Amino acid sequence: MPDLLHGGERRVYGDSAYASQKALIESKAPRAKDFTNQRVCRNGEGDEI
Repeated sequence: MPDLLHGGERRVYGDSAYASQKALIESKAPRAKDFTNQRVCRNGEGDEI
């Protein structure tokens, strides 16, 4: 994923596989809003990684 970000992004989208990459997105694209899908458990609570 680091090769995909150049730093000028305003928004970053991704599926739930990228949910654990929040720190990487913030470091490589600090001005981008993170719109990656978050993982959800069956009982409706967030899935901590």
